[in-house]
Amino acid sequence: MSLEEITAKLVKTEKELRVSKSQCGQAAFFGQQLLAEKTRLQGELAAANETVAKERKRCQDLLAETVDIEERCERDFAEQKSALNADKDILKKQLISKQTEATLLRSQNEEANKAILSKDEEIKSLREKVQKNQKPQTSDIKEDEKYIRQIAAIQEKVEESESQARSLMSSLEMAKKKMDAGDERVKELTEQNRQLVESNDEKSGTIDTLQERVDDLEFEVTELKAAASNASTAPDALGQGNSLFNEVEDQRKLTAQKLRDLEENYKGKIENFDELDKRVKELTRFKIQAEKELRVKRFTEADNSRLAEENRELTEARDLAVQQAEYYKGLKTATEKEDASDPTQHRIRLNQKEAEIRDLNSKIHSIMLDKIGLSDKIRDLNNQLKFVEEKNAHLELRISKKTLSEAESNPKDLPVTEKPHIQEVKSEKIAQNSADIKIQRKFSTPESEQAFKENAETEAHLEQIADNFNRDCKQQ
Repeated sequence: MSLEEITAKLVKTEKELRVSKSQCGQAAFFGQQLLAEKTRLQGELAAANETVAKERKRCQDLLAETVDIEERCERDFAEQKSALNADKDILKKQLISKQTEATLLRSQNEEANKAILSKDEEIKSLREKVQKNQKPQTSDIKEDEKYIRQIAAIQEKVEESESQARSLMSSLEMAKKKMDAGDERVKELTEQNRQLVESNDEKSGTIDTLQERVDDLEFEVTELKAAASNASTAPDALGQGNSLFNEVEDQRKLTAQKLRDLEENYKGKIENFDELDKRVKELTRFKIQAEKELRVKRFTEADNSRLAEENRELTEARDLAVQQAEYYKGLKTATEKEDASDPTQHRIRLNQKEAEIRDLNSKIHSIMLDKIGLSDKIRDLNNQLKFVEEKNAHLELRISKKTLSEAESNPKDLPVTEKPHIQEVKSEKIAQNSADIKIQRKFSTPESEQAFKENAETEAHLEQIADNFNRDCKQQ
């Protein structure tokens, strides 16, 4: 190898050494810059975390303070309002008593003034007699002195009553002032409560704003974390070479990190949506249950009103029967008085009446037996009706559950909620059974059948009960 070649190699090696030194210097410079950037980003991240913690603590403190202030103000307002209401009631009672006393004193004062006027007229007449040189008698003088003393006593009573009236009026004025002050205090407390509600709303808005700020800071923290991770991997990238492929890889990692953050945020929103959806389902179930209870309560109210109407009709029938019994009792007394002169005719009529009474008692007994049988059949029909109502209630519950499940499975095609259709066949069957009961009445004796036909009022009452029963069946 010649000297020139060695010299050329040395020159080339020196050039490569200088290039490598310059590259090492640049790499060290870039490494220092990246290290400083990483330190700066870590400091910003710590500051952001500290800011987020402070804002969270501030939100919690504001929320706790707001709740405490609201509870304390509501408690104080309720206590002051109750105390003022009690004072107001006491002052009203005192005012009423004072007004009655003042009215009584005014009436006494008017009576005293009338007495004074009458006595003044008598004194004037006595003075006129004295002026006419008519000497009054000693008895008249004594009566005049007595009248004068009475007038003085009445004047004292009048003055005393006037002073009492003035004191009562002053106490009334003070009571009115206290009532006005109490009303003003109530107005002030109401205004304070309104201001506290407004401040609570403002603090709620501030809390919402701070919560949004916390969310923004958390998002910035995630971005800073991603930037710090990229900065920590940057020296390796420089060590591998600042090529286009490495830049694309860094951009891909940054985009992937942002995508992961967005996915986490989306998952959190999905969880929140699931919770809200669960709450909506619970409220829907509660609404269905409340509607069911409301329908049951409405039916109960209608049933109670119907029973009250039947009770009123039975009471009227009982009163009518009592009136008829009293009438017959009076008629019997009159008949006994008429037949007192003829005992034989009275005995004959009495035997006839006793025979009629026995006949009527037997008829009434047979009618009561038939009514008991009808009551048993009506009770059976009521049991059948309750069974049908229970089946309808179960059917309503099943339909509501099915509607809810269909709404959950197909949220786009929400069906319109309708009231469950009650089968009219069963109600018609119940009405037919009640009609069969009327047709298939069996009486113990022909006399009881004839008596039952003659008793139009009882028949009308049974018809009304059957109509009410059929109407209730149709309503159900």
